[in-house]
Amino acid sequence: MKRLKSASLYVVIIIAVVVALSCEAMIATAYYYRTFHQYRARKARLDNHMFSGLQLIRSDPSRLDYEDKAVALSSDDRDTIHLSKYSWGAFDVGVSKAVWGKDSSVTSILMGLPIDSAKSGALYLADEDRPLSVSGDTRINGNVFLPRSGIRTAYFNNNGYQGSASLFKGARKNSQRELPAPDLARINALDQLADEESGLRMPETDTLIVSFCGKGATYRSKVSSALMHKYIKGRVILRCDSVLTIDSTTTLEDVTVFARAIVIRPGFTGRCQLFARDSIVIGDRCELRYPSVALLNGKPKAMQVQGGFIRFGSKSRFSGLVMVWDKERMQTPAAVYLGSGGKYTGQYYGALIGIPENTTVIGQVMCKRFYLRSGFGLYENYLVNARLDADALSPFYLGSSLVPVVRSGTQKVIRWLE
Repeated sequence: MKRLKSASLYVVIIIAVVVALSCEAMIATAYYYRTFHQYRARKARLDNHMFSGLQLIRSDPSRLDYEDKAVALSSDDRDTIHLSKYSWGAFDVGVSKAVWGKDSSVTSILMGLPIDSAKSGALYLADEDRPLSVSGDTRINGNVFLPRSGIRTAYFNNNGYQGSASLFKGARKNSQRELPAPDLARINALDQLADEESGLRMPETDTLIVSFCGKGATYRSKVSSALMHKYIKGRVILRCDSVLTIDSTTTLEDVTVFARAIVIRPGFTGRCQLFARDSIVIGDRCELRYPSVALLNGKPKAMQVQGGFIRFGSKSRFSGLVMVWDKERMQTPAAVYLGSGGKYTGQYYGALIGIPENTTVIGQVMCKRFYLRSGFGLYENYLVNARLDADALSPFYLGSSLVPVVRSGTQKVIRWLE
């Protein structure tokens, strides 16, 4: 018999080790693949449950807020989800969370309502027995709600009308004496939030991020305050009993602000909801992205001499809802002053709205009276070199129930918060 060399034993041992390691790797791979497959199956099931929860929230006609409400999708305990719905300024936030063991799937959305084409248009001018006068290169695209006295061309600074011969592109309907009423229930809810006295001191940190899926944070100042060099995002309420100034070095994302008066310094960029009693002043070259809100909710007549105002600086850009509302009829009602050379997208609602020359509004304007200041003169119901274009508004634009041109029913997703 031939004898094997001693090195052969080493070769056999090495081959055996290689085979053993290969088998172990195959077993480990199979184990991890099975574990990953089970995780993906659980995650897919949790995601399906989470999206089902969002559908339930969106279709819920109830206006009551609720937090961490357990809902069973089936008789299986693993199919129980937790839903939250609460008002966030002019809109609603929905939170859906599905949990299975140590795994979970959670998301939050900001919800709004689609625009009702039968109620919307480029212009709603209440009937005060005064016609609308257009001059220069004024363009009105979309349906219009006008007084019975109608619309006419006019000379302004020795210049006549240069627009379309039809004066507007769209259907004409007669307006009423008063503007359509807003959502008073939501306005009252905003009143209660504005009057609350709870809250911590204004944040001193440079960065503050609060999830919409958890508990919110509220901060309050009893005196005039300024926000500078800050980044604040999420479920944060800032409340000021006096004047709150927001510098251009501050960024607000989805934050809600309540104050007696709000001043936005020139160059500010952000996305926020602003609610004030007396005034909101937005400086030059500011940009407030969709869906921002600027709402002046005035005090009762006994507490003020005249209505407040929302004023925009020149070359500003705003996308969302601008609204002034007086609880009682004022001799001098609240007003909205749009800045010259700016671009404004969304819905604009108020008793008095000033649209200067070379200003564009993509969406709808609803007011009792227009006014235009030129030099030392003040002109009522004049539009000069202005563009009101409802047709250019995105078909995916969603509004708030505050303005009565939205459809009731299932809410849609404005944006995914988390």
